[in-house]
Amino acid sequence: MAAIPTLSTERLTLRPWQPSDLDGYATMGSGADTVRYLGAGTVRSRAETAELIDGYIAEWSRCGHGRWAVELRGSREFVGYCGLLEWMEGTPEATGEVVYGFSRPHWGRGLASEAARAAVRWGFANFDWQKIVGLTHPDNIASQRVLAKLGMTFAGEWDGPHHRMKAFEVPRERFLVS
Repeated sequence: MAAIPTLSTERLTLRPWQPSDLDGYATMGSGADTVRYLGAGTVRSRAETAELIDGYIAEWSRCGHGRWAVELRGSREFVGYCGLLEWMEGTPEATGEVVYGFSRPHWGRGLASEAARAAVRWGFANFDWQKIVGLTHPDNIASQRVLAKLGMTFAGEWDGPHHRMKAFEVPRERFLVS
């Protein structure tokens, strides 16, 4: 496996997971308002959070992409995660999926948009994906705004493993010119 890359934006660093991230991610996963739209929407234990991080690290080994830990540049404070998965649901062409989640104190500051833009740019530069999708809970208006800032447009609804989702997408050629 190649080393997991580190991406930098104006305010953030997207980097490989470290043991010290467990505290911040466990705190993030223990807040009902924070996890409301993530996965099953249930609060996680510290042990479940550690398993997730192990899975995120393994994902990079298997796929060459995955979720990064996100920290504020300068302070090195863990603020969330962002990354890319391979999306295969009903798409004839190679497609990626952008995913992200941030701790409550960091909502509304444009950090998710900033991290997601860096991740999508990296995904298009390193994979032959023809488009990248983003999925949100129908009630998660803030996440829908993030996807719109990436140039994604509504592509329909999808029955996810836990609830119905709104799907948004951006083709490679449109993202690269935005």
